Order: sequence, then structure tokens, then C-alpha cells
Amino acid sequence: MDKSKKKEILNKYKKDELEKLSQSDNKILSDFAKNKLGLKSDRLSLERLKNIPDDKLIATITEKINEVLETRYKNEPKKYKNADNVIPELNESLRAIHFTCNFEMYVVMGDNDKFFTGATSFELTELINGYRLLRLEKIADKIYLRTIDDIEKELSEQEKIKRIKIEYIRGHLKEFELN
Repeated sequence: MDKSKKKEILNKYKKDELEKLSQSDNKILSDFAKNKLGLKSDRLSLERLKNIPDDKLIATITEKINEVLETRYKNEPKKYKNADNVIPELNESLRAIHFTCNFEMYVVMGDNDKFFTGATSFELTELINGYRLLRLEKIADKIYLRTIDDIEKELSEQEKIKRIKIEYIRGHLKEFELN
């Protein structure tokens, strides 16, 4: 069997598995599979947001934000140039979760230097504003001053930060509704 036939079989298998997963009762897995298949996941309605368990809330929202960014970009690539250009259309709360989660991922991977050298002034401003919106002033101040060791120390309390984000989201559910 040649390489192209093997690749075709593998892709068919992956697609079949994703289609099965898209029918799952687990909404996170189902939405992930739909996203990979290029299908739109279910709307994040107020009712759905209320029923998402706390341990899955942030991940569900970040996945949906990424899907919205990609979908809008794909629908109008000339208007946006890339998916990041869609971000300003998101409301302040969605941008706060988007930027803080992305930054925390960089820190966990040990790539904060990479973030700071590659971040635009827009991204830094949104990140600082995001932490301020979440009432995490210390982190916002450390980012503004770019004190890397202090940022890592502040972000080491991930459970506390996660709890604050969840409380914020629960208190502002209407702002997290997404189609």
C-alpha cells in the first residue's frame, strides 16, 4: 500500500472517530469534535452556560471564542486578514478571558519571554485590562512593569485565579453568550 492510500485511510478513520465524538453527551468533547470537523458547535446560551460545571466552564468558553474567531475570519478573510483581527469585535469580558488564558498558557509552558517579545501593544493592553477587569490588580501591575519573576509567582496560584475567573463569569453570564 502506498503512502497516499495509507494517509487517506488514516484521515477517514480520524474523521469517523470525530463524527462519533461529535455525538457525545459530553458537550466539551462534542464541541471539540465539531470544531475539528469544521462544524459549528452549539450556541453558548444563557441556559447552557448556567448548566456547565465549573471545572469545564473556562475551557468551554475559550473553545467557543476560538471557534467564533476562526469562523468570522473564514467567512470574511479579506476584511480581517487573520483571525486575531476579529478580537476587537468581542466584548470586554470575552477578551479578558481570551487574553488571560492565552498568557497563562505561555507562562505554564515557560514562554513568557516569547510572549513579551512577540506581543503587540494592543495585546499587552488587553491582557492588563483583562486582569484588571477580573480584579487581579497585582498581576496586571506586574505585567505592566514586566517583572517576569513576580508574574510567575503571582500566576503560580492557578486554582485561586481559576476560581476568580469562574466567579466573574458566573456573575456576568449574559456577556459570555456566543453563537
